[in-house]
Amino acid sequence: MFSLIWSWIRIPVLQVTFTGADHLVRMVILVAMIGFVYYINHIFRKAIAENKERATREKFLSDVASGLMTVSDSDIDEKIREVLARWGKHLRVEWVNAFFLDEEQMTRSYQWCSPGNNSALFTSTAKKAEVFAFLTGLSPFWEKEHLATAEVNPVTHNETQDQWTEKIKAGALTFIPLKNADQMLGLVVMEKQVKSSEWKEEQQETCQVVARMIADVWLKVEAERKVQHKAYHDGLTGLPNRQHFTDRLKQAINMAMRTDKLVGVLYIDIDSFKHINDSMGHAAGDMLLKQMGQRMKESVREYDVVSRFGGDEFLIMVPQADDIPDIERVAAKVLENMKEPMAVEGQRCLISVSMGIAVFPMDGEEPEALIKNADMAMYVSKEIGKNRYAFCSAKIKNDAYLNIVLINDLHWALERKELYLHYQPQLKTASKEIMGVEALLRWRHPRLGMISPGIFVPLAEKSGQIGNIGAWTINQACLQNKAWQEAGLQPVTMAINLSLGQFLDADLVEVVQNALENAGLRPEFLELEITEGITTNEIQNISDMIGRLKALGVKLAIDDFGSGYSSLDRFKVMPVDKIKIDMRFVHGIGTSNKDEEIIKIILQLGKTFGIRVLAEGVEEEKQFSFLRENSCDEVQGYYCFKPMDAGEIARVLPKQPDI
Repeated sequence: MFSLIWSWIRIPVLQVTFTGADHLVRMVILVAMIGFVYYINHIFRKAIAENKERATREKFLSDVASGLMTVSDSDIDEKIREVLARWGKHLRVEWVNAFFLDEEQMTRSYQWCSPGNNSALFTSTAKKAEVFAFLTGLSPFWEKEHLATAEVNPVTHNETQDQWTEKIKAGALTFIPLKNADQMLGLVVMEKQVKSSEWKEEQQETCQVVARMIADVWLKVEAERKVQHKAYHDGLTGLPNRQHFTDRLKQAINMAMRTDKLVGVLYIDIDSFKHINDSMGHAAGDMLLKQMGQRMKESVREYDVVSRFGGDEFLIMVPQADDIPDIERVAAKVLENMKEPMAVEGQRCLISVSMGIAVFPMDGEEPEALIKNADMAMYVSKEIGKNRYAFCSAKIKNDAYLNIVLINDLHWALERKELYLHYQPQLKTASKEIMGVEALLRWRHPRLGMISPGIFVPLAEKSGQIGNIGAWTINQACLQNKAWQEAGLQPVTMAINLSLGQFLDADLVEVVQNALENAGLRPEFLELEITEGITTNEIQNISDMIGRLKALGVKLAIDDFGSGYSSLDRFKVMPVDKIKIDMRFVHGIGTSNKDEEIIKIILQLGKTFGIRVLAEGVEEEKQFSFLRENSCDEVQGYYCFKPMDAGEIARVLPKQPDI
């Protein structure tokens, strides 16, 4: 055509003859030009399609990356479902399932289906065990570095793996491993209803990139979960810790306010745990704590919360209780489960606990108040007996308030001269001669009047004031004894009762030595009393302290003998000078044959070991007569003398023979 036009222009009047060959050449050139144009157009359109596909893929990856950028534990489920939806739509598959696994079970699963499609691999109600069994059978695909396909029939959630295998038919499943380095985290499974060709290289790369992003995010969130779990759970038992329990208790209180329900807080302390820990070792103690935590979890309902509060203390929250009996049933079941022996270091140990219970809203509307009141009730249950529970009461709360007042005022009692000593004479039974006195600490409170030592001495120990008060008592008693001697009165032994806190104080020997030197009192005129219960604990430390005190030359006595659980062989390592029969046995004289027999045994024990025996709490003639008839060395009590001040003691003490 172009040659004809050229000919017409250049040679308008020239006659040219074209043969068939000329036309054929022209046709070949035309076809070649058309083919060339089509090829160029095809290449151009292919490049446009590839660019569009690349842009779509890049946008898809960008959307996935941006969606996972700020993922956290609170929204990871939602984010992964969004990624699966984008992924499924991008690849135009029927459904996508993502499974995250550990060594023993499936931890989480996610699913997306295309609109109108309900033939997913598992329904939303599929049991984890069944899913895990199915995936275990697919383990060969987990190790693939790239995508793998298999022809498997979609199944329902209640069919076994054998049935799944029997139903193999058309429909290619694609398996994409979720891996981070060499760590296998899970598997993505996707399906098209009709058989598809091999995945393109770009599609494989896209799937691998998405799988890596999901795996990275999963590991990041798992690390955050571990940190979070460590911050809110006890490292030994795995139970919620104090902070976690308090947070859950706040939520339970808010819910109870809206639903008009009760919330119970159970404060549990293991009886004699320190003894177990010291005698069997800390490893055994840790093993016991783990078993205790597990027992408690098995005792409560699914929505109750068991927490290790610290040491050997546990807390249980009973939310949404209808009434007090609801809470009592949980407490009773916990105590019942504790009766079964626990295996610790190859030994079967019978463990008991003490439990205090506080209830919202009666015992407080804040977590701290409920926990504090349950703690106070727990100490009441310890006094009642082992393996019991006690509810918080108005009396318990009033006593707690009074204790706070007394502890605060006790700080100033010495400075304000509110503490003073009374003295009760101790007599030789045979002659009724005063041979000693016991110093008795008294506190006259400016507003509350006389406070019993049984109340303020434990408070002094609890608040750390017993050291100062004990040192003052020893110093004052030594000074007073020396003053009587200087007044020409018959020298007597001054007995002072020491608490456990005082006796285990590393400064006790120095305090006693300074008091003796300050008063100028000879050590044989000072007698220190320790309760029998002290001798049952930390025998090595007790023996060492007794040895150091005996080296000073002071006398030692065991008070309230017969009320504790001390072993007779302890007398071999504790060189005491006197034992004092507990007054409960003395009060049984004339009414209880058992008490009288116990007294006779103690008197014989004293003779056998060469230890003097004193009976305290003698209040009646029949008691004194029985003790004298059975050769008790010494007596003390209201039958002989009541406690008196220093001036009254001076009037009853005899003069020294040479004055």
